[in-house]
Amino acid sequence: MVRSTRGAFILVLALAAMGCRKEGEQAPPATQTSATYGPAPVAAEVPVSAGGATSAPLPPAPTAAPSSAAQPPPDDTLRDRAPLTDEQIAAVTATASGALLDQAKLARQKAKDAGTRKLADQLIGEQATLEKTRTQTFEKLGLKPAPSALSDELGSEASSTLATLKKARAPDFDSVYLEAQLRNHQKLLELFDAQLIPNAKRVDLRSHLQTARAHLQSRLENINQLQAARAPKAPAPGAAAPPAPPTPAALAPAPVPGPTATPGAAKTVK
Repeated sequence: MVRSTRGAFILVLALAAMGCRKEGEQAPPATQTSATYGPAPVAAEVPVSAGGATSAPLPPAPTAAPSSAAQPPPDDTLRDRAPLTDEQIAAVTATASGALLDQAKLARQKAKDAGTRKLADQLIGEQATLEKTRTQTFEKLGLKPAPSALSDELGSEASSTLATLKKARAPDFDSVYLEAQLRNHQKLLELFDAQLIPNAKRVDLRSHLQTARAHLQSRLENINQLQAARAPKAPAPGAAAPPAPPTPAALAPAPVPGPTATPGAAKTVK
C-alpha cells in the first residue's frame, strides 16, 4: 500500500515537470510566405569612372540623322530635254566650237594680260585641231548637221557674248573675257555629260566628243587658275593695315594767325 502511494506521488511529480517544460518552449517559426522566397530585385548598373567614382547612368546615344552634304542639287534641265540625234549633236558641236574660236581671236587682239593671251592661243590651237578632226569624222560617217532648239540657243548666246566682248574696254577686257569663258566651259561640260555623249549613237562621234570634253576640262582648270591669280590678295595675318588716305580737312592749309594785341595798349589817334 505504501509502495502504491509512493508510486502515484512520483507519477504526479513527473507529469507536473513535463507541463512546465512545454510552457517554457518557444513557438515554432512561422511559415515563410511566397514574398519571402521571391527573387531579389536586381540593382541597376552604375558606370564607374577611371578614378573609381561612380557617375550618373549615361543616356542612350541619339540616332544619327542622315548627313546632308553641302552640295548644290544637280541641274537636270539639260537631261530633261528631248534626246538629240547624231545630226543635231553635230550642229551643236559646230556652233559651240565656232563661238569659242571667235571669242578667242578677239581676246588675242584686245587682251593685255599675258596669261589671258596664252589661254586664247591655247584655245585657238585646240579648237582648230578639233574642227579638222570633226570635219573628217562627219565626212566619214556621212553626218550632215541638223539644227535644233539647243543649237539655236547656243548660237544666240554666242552672239550676245561676242557683242559684250567687243564693247568691253581695254582695262576690263581680260576680266570680262575670263568670266565669259568660265560660263561657257562650265555649260558646255554639263551639255557634253547630259546630252551629247550619252545620246551619240555612232562610236566615232562619241570618241570625238570625249576628246573635245577633255580639252574643255583642261582649259577650265586654266581659267580658274588665271582668275585666282588676278584676285586681290588678302593681307597676311597680323600684318598692319595700310594707312588711311588723308581727309580733305587734313590737306587744307593751316590758318595764318593775325596780329596779337598788346594788353593795355591804347590806340593813338592823330
